[in-house]
Amino acid sequence: MAEGTGVRPGLHMGPSSGRRQFLNLLEAPDLQTLEDRIVGQVVGSLREMKIDEMLPIRLSRVAPQFSVRPTPEYISGSHDGEIRYDQETRLFIIRLCCDRGQLPLDDVRQLPRLRFTYAHEMAHRFFFVQKAQGWIRALEAVTVALKPSLRLQELVTLSRIEEGLCNNIARRLLIPDKLLESHCPLSDWFGAGEQLFQLLTREARAFGVSRQCLLVRLQKAADGDLVKLGGPNCLILVGTTRGAITSRGPMKLRVVTAILPHILEDLEIRRAHPGLGCEKLGEEVYDFTRSRLMSGQPSFGAVHLHVRLAGTCEGEGVLRTATLDGWSQILKSTEKSDGRSILLWGSLAARETFA
Repeated sequence: MAEGTGVRPGLHMGPSSGRRQFLNLLEAPDLQTLEDRIVGQVVGSLREMKIDEMLPIRLSRVAPQFSVRPTPEYISGSHDGEIRYDQETRLFIIRLCCDRGQLPLDDVRQLPRLRFTYAHEMAHRFFFVQKAQGWIRALEAVTVALKPSLRLQELVTLSRIEEGLCNNIARRLLIPDKLLESHCPLSDWFGAGEQLFQLLTREARAFGVSRQCLLVRLQKAADGDLVKLGGPNCLILVGTTRGAITSRGPMKLRVVTAILPHILEDLEIRRAHPGLGCEKLGEEVYDFTRSRLMSGQPSFGAVHLHVRLAGTCEGEGVLRTATLDGWSQILKSTEKSDGRSILLWGSLAARETFA
């Protein structure tokens, strides 16, 4: 599965009996508890083997503890990967897709994607439940008795939820909390100004992940105050995508991830959810990112942009224009389905308020 942005906070498990049974079957009261439990199990195994601080994290070392064969199979296909239970060996087998039947290990540029896919598929292992002498996906077990039309709808919903959770889990396994704090001092990175991109790239390579993977991980960590921004700093990644995995839309310029301060002067800033249309950040940001991505140049440079922020002030919803002084860097993606994206970062200063 390609890297996505995960489950949006606004997406909750509703009253559907199928969705409730899904959580019950996995013995979890809610999505976050389920995610935390899976991460805790795997990270705990890494810690027991005393390899939890050895970069890059190699999940194959602990895979056998969870009945996963450590070595994946390579197959041809347009998707990223899959996992299946093999009755003969009684092991889960991860399959990774490669282009034109060639081993992707020959191309080091593909390694971050392969590592992420391996972690993502390993996360799927925890969404299987034992039945008779084998294993079955929980979402299939809870929908098997539904009417065809309702079953399809429920399968799509549960599948999107599971995919988002597996993306979140994969990032947390490849970039554990403890190492994120020690290796990615975000406030220091902002203090380094234009060197932030080099620092980001260096740590992404150390973790063996893509820059996008690390950025999304940092965004979620910043939202939870695991890492600090060190002031009114921001970092926004914009690219042409279909949006978050749980809410697909047409291909257009969207926010891939955004790290924003919680408060700017008297404004409590609303989070810019992944998949947000770039135009929501204001005409100036949209025109700038569109022209840079179309031309592909200059790849790096200083920026002075007016950014539209949504939030609340004294309990009232407002839109406010803030000035972003910083830098921009065009990224060439190694992901199969993505093109260029552009990273904006720097400091914010508040400006006028709109009704």
